[in-house]
Order: sequence, then C-alpha cells, then structure tokens
Amino acid sequence: MMVLKGVFAVLVPTRFLTLCAHFFILVCLLWDKEENLRLCLLKYNSEYANYFNNEYVISLALSLGSVAVEFSGFLSGISMFSELHCLLSSACHTVAAFTWSISYVEQWDCSIPYGWYILCVCVGIPLLSELILFMGFIRRVSSH
Repeated sequence: MMVLKGVFAVLVPTRFLTLCAHFFILVCLLWDKEENLRLCLLKYNSEYANYFNNEYVISLALSLGSVAVEFSGFLSGISMFSELHCLLSSACHTVAAFTWSISYVEQWDCSIPYGWYILCVCVGIPLLSELILFMGFIRRVSSH
C-alpha cells in the first residue's frame, strides 16, 4: 500500500477537496441562477438583464470547464505530485470557492463583473499551470 509522505500527505487531499468545493459551488450557482440573479436584475431593464444573465452564465460555464480540465489532470496523475502546482491550485480554488459562496449569500450587484475577475485570477492561473505541466508531460513522453 502506498502511503503519501511529507508535504504530499497534506497537499494532495487539500487540492482534491478544494477542487471539489469549487466545482460543486459552480454547479449550484448554475443550477440556481434564476434565484441568484432575480433580485439583482430587478433594477435593470430587460436588455441589461439579459446581458448580465448571459455574462454570469458564460463566466460560470468557463470556470466550470476550466475546473473540469484541472480535475482531469489531477485525477490522471499528471499534476497530482507537483508541489508548487498543488499549493497554487489549492490556494486559488479556495479563494474562488469562498468568493462565489459569499457572492451567493450576499447577492452581489450584477453590474460588477466579479465572475470574470474570479475566472481570470482564481481559475486562469491554475489552468495555465496545469496546461504547462501537461505540455511538459507530453514532451517527456514523446522524447522516449
């Protein structure tokens, strides 16, 4: 039986749990988007309401897709044991999960593009790191 030693004993489960938390909060937000946006969109006319609704759904869908790509890299083992990537991913996904949770509870204003900020910072950075690790893995495999 393989036992994780040292830093991996903490980082691997932490990364898995933060990815799960971020994934599930995104699914919940997409599932309950009407309720989440209802109060926020009341003060806008239908044109702006449709714009903010589309922006919200697109940012959540892109975030969900990016988290799914990172999940596949993690579960395939390509990036599971990269210490720096595990730490970066755990930190970013923790911040993203908390931020999305707070936005849901507090009913943030729709006119602020916080979904895009979270996508760029808390999802884009780990996704870029994941893709760099994946390209390195492909390069190592193809060189043998």
